[in-house]
Amino acid sequence: MLPQPMAQPAKSAPYGPGMKINISPDGSKYVRLMTAVQFWSRYTDNNTGTVNGTEEPVSSQLDFGIRRARLLLVSQLNSRFVIVTQLGINSQSTISGGAPARPPDRAKRRRSTCTTPCWTTR
Repeated sequence: MLPQPMAQPAKSAPYGPGMKINISPDGSKYVRLMTAVQFWSRYTDNNTGTVNGTEEPVSSQLDFGIRRARLLLVSQLNSRFVIVTQLGINSQSTISGGAPARPPDRAKRRRSTCTTPCWTTR
């Protein structure tokens, strides 16, 4: 049986650099922050009799929003321990969330959020 090579620190992922904060002088220990955002716009030609959130008739709607937004945190603490955390929010727009479009007496819509923590050891 051949001897196993000593574990080496993981290299940074080949995607965009994001913001890297070195914890060790040689850069083998670090915290990295990356973001991704997807925007969208929608135009809807409504059916006759459609009303908006304030009960006013509308023939069409134009909507701008954030389809999804993510913040990724990657921490390389040593050659055998990486922490990956993803924080995000989905479907925030001027109609479905993010800006008040309903009369004050109606309940607010819950915002959609997601978190994905991941711990790995090698």
